[in-house]
Amino acid sequence: MTNENTMTASADQLEIVRILLGFGLFLANVAVWRGVYLENEDFPAEKRKLGWKLLICGLGFETACAFALLAVDTTISLKLAATIKFLLASSVRGGL
Repeated sequence: MTNENTMTASADQLEIVRILLGFGLFLANVAVWRGVYLENEDFPAEKRKLGWKLLICGLGFETACAFALLAVDTTISLKLAATIKFLLASSVRGGL
């Protein structure tokens, strides 16, 4: 047995990360929409400037969460595919 398995996250652990990233993506989206709202010309320049900063930060965080979510989701899929392949091979060898 190698230490390689102790350094990787399980699919269940990655599912938790995926849920947290989904929540982060939601919060980032709320920040984007709030920023767009605050950019309305009816607000004073100070609020519009705050809206712009909120919009830019929200878009950045949203992009980071989306890329991380894609990476985590792909890793989960690969881990599950490997598990299925292993189980199928084991059942064929075991005569099931």
